[in-house]
Amino acid sequence: SPEVVLKYDINDDVNVYAAFKTGFKSGGVDNNTLPTGTVLLLNSPDPAVAEAAASALRFDSETSIGGEIGIRSQLANRSLTLNATLFHYVFDDQQIQNFDVNIFNFRTFNAGETTTRGIDIDWRWSTPLDGLNLSGAVSYLDAEFSDTFISVNGLDLDGRDAARAPQWSGNVAIDWDIPLGDSLELGL
Repeated sequence: SPEVVLKYDINDDVNVYAAFKTGFKSGGVDNNTLPTGTVLLLNSPDPAVAEAAASALRFDSETSIGGEIGIRSQLANRSLTLNATLFHYVFDDQQIQNFDVNIFNFRTFNAGETTTRGIDIDWRWSTPLDGLNLSGAVSYLDAEFSDTFISVNGLDLDGRDAARAPQWSGNVAIDWDIPLGDSLELGL
């Protein structure tokens, strides 16, 4: 999975980068369909049914290609870290799971193509109060099926949003480490 990353240090506390990346996830056998698929495969005298059962047991490899640009910075005398990344990736034959009512279980399928684009921003502030740190992150994601993908119920999901890919997500955290002597610390 080759990748190329170019980084430029604006100064000791700020750098920008651009990256081109590829990825790969191997195909395999869907364990969730093994009991039903194996019974059909072994017990069917019809070669077409046996081949369909064997095909339902397998899923193909997934590949990805895309890139990102970003900035990494430490500000305010290095007490504040602020990072941002803008990204765009295309997944070919993305491995996804859908619920199949015929076997009453989840199955792994290959979507024709999924395109994701968005921005990630994260920060961390070491406050003036010794040991108290605040941090957080926010992400915007636009993820959609961008090629023919026929679902279990026969619908073409091309152009629809990808499942379990929220458009907005984020978090906020407070960490406080309080020394309780030379060799003991309380963390909240």
